[in-house]
Amino acid sequence: MLGSDDVGSYRPNDEIDAVEWVPWKAAMTRLTYPHDRDTLAEARPLRRRTHAVVVLRHGKARSRGAWRKDDRLRPLVRLGEVQAERLVPLLAAFDVTAAHTSSSVRCVQTVRPYVDTTGWRAVRYDELTEEHASAEGVVELVDSLLHGSESVVLCTHRPVLPTVLDALGVPDVELEPGAMLVVHHRKGRVVATEVRQP
Repeated sequence: MLGSDDVGSYRPNDEIDAVEWVPWKAAMTRLTYPHDRDTLAEARPLRRRTHAVVVLRHGKARSRGAWRKDDRLRPLVRLGEVQAERLVPLLAAFDVTAAHTSSSVRCVQTVRPYVDTTGWRAVRYDELTEEHASAEGVVELVDSLLHGSESVVLCTHRPVLPTVLDALGVPDVELEPGAMLVVHHRKGRVVATEVRQP
């Protein structure tokens, strides 16, 4: 099927009673016409698995202007905590198995519900903070993630996002707090992107 994976809005018609996603073997046994089975058999070797680098802007944090302490310690507000909780099923849907995050509190808090729920590891980087980000450090990290064999989330700050997106070779996008850009890649090559707003 071309287009969205969401088949929930499909309405039966004279030719097709229902649409549903089933495993390949089940589809092969359910197809009634030989030419449909031939088409499915021809398509199977063409399937290519992708991985995702989920670029995440941290959730809504306390106001910078009202915060008098070290900015790296500025926490999420309640809305940001809710956004972080809502990320759990989304990140799971993209099979994220590691969180790479700025060491700033607001970023760590954004990925914490996912890490706590799944048990996957979280790696903190000073190089992803606003204070210590450098193009070289970001490019090195992004390159390693893009050539890795797992789906990951990379959580950082608005001012660092353009450097991350440039390192990925994708157009700059404006992400609201708690929003993410999902970069689908295969063997280091970006094949698709999609934005998920909070």
